[in-house]
Amino acid sequence: MDEARNIFEKALLVNNNYSSSHFHFALSLEDFKQFDSAIFHYNQAIKINPSFYQAYENRAFFQIQIQIKSIDNLVYCII
Repeated sequence: MDEARNIFEKALLVNNNYSSSHFHFALSLEDFKQFDSAIFHYNQAIKINPSFYQAYENRAFFQIQIQIKSIDNLVYCII
C-alpha cells in the first residue's frame, strides 16, 4: 500500500487539479490511519468535482472514524 500512496502522491505533483488523484491518494491513506490527511484530500476532490459522490461518502466514513476515536478516548478517561 505504501507503493500506491507514493504513486498517487506523485500524480498530485504532476497535476494537483485532478479529483481522482486526490480521491485515490485519500484512499491510500486509510491503511496508515491518516484520517485528517485523507479528509483533506477528499475535500480537495470535492472542491474540484462537486458531484464526486464517492468522495463525499468516503469523507463521511473518515469523519465517523475520528468521532469514534474521540469517544474511545473519553471512555478511557472515565474508566
